[in-house]
Amino acid sequence: GHFTCTQVLFTRRSALVNLALAGPVRPEGLLWIRNVHMPKPGRLFFSYRVSSDAELVEKIYDKLRAQNVDVWWDRKCLKPGQRWEEGFADGLLSSDIFVPFLSKDALEPFAGLARGSPCDNVLLELRMALMLKQLGDIRAIFPIFVGDVNQWGTLGEGYGDFFADGGLPAAPEEQVDAVEQRAIDHLQRVGMRGSVRATTDSSVK
Repeated sequence: GHFTCTQVLFTRRSALVNLALAGPVRPEGLLWIRNVHMPKPGRLFFSYRVSSDAELVEKIYDKLRAQNVDVWWDRKCLKPGQRWEEGFADGLLSSDIFVPFLSKDALEPFAGLARGSPCDNVLLELRMALMLKQLGDIRAIFPIFVGDVNQWGTLGEGYGDFFADGGLPAAPEEQVDAVEQRAIDHLQRVGMRGSVRATTDSSVK
């Protein structure tokens, strides 16, 4: 399938590291007008909600960089003076593997979204990633499901089971128009061409 799922349990040589270092398989037949800000081969893109998961993301970023994995993380990679939304869109377009950090707190705002809601940036990144995967422009989507922090006896703090902890929000099946339009705008901005069907719309499910 298109998705690889993992709980946050980091090993010396994780599946995510292996995926990043394996190198990309580039699609044929997709037309674009860009060099898309280079990197690509094996680059990971970190998508997360700053208010809930920044500390965890920083730890995993440091571990991956120590293993020579190329990671696009906004705190390290945004260019000075660059508009934030344009910056992360360019970062995603230059990446090969999309890694969303999905925690209960990160997803909770989705429950209140409706068709006319303002653009939620986390949902925008998810939507763009689905579009790019459908176009064959990213190799994989590798979500990290972050459970609640619990005490594990003498082991100290650790992450629980995202699904058992009720991590999925009770969100409506609703397309957010602002998210859909901005995702399309960013692809058109860099000259990408291709048909993105509504089979992976920006519904909050």
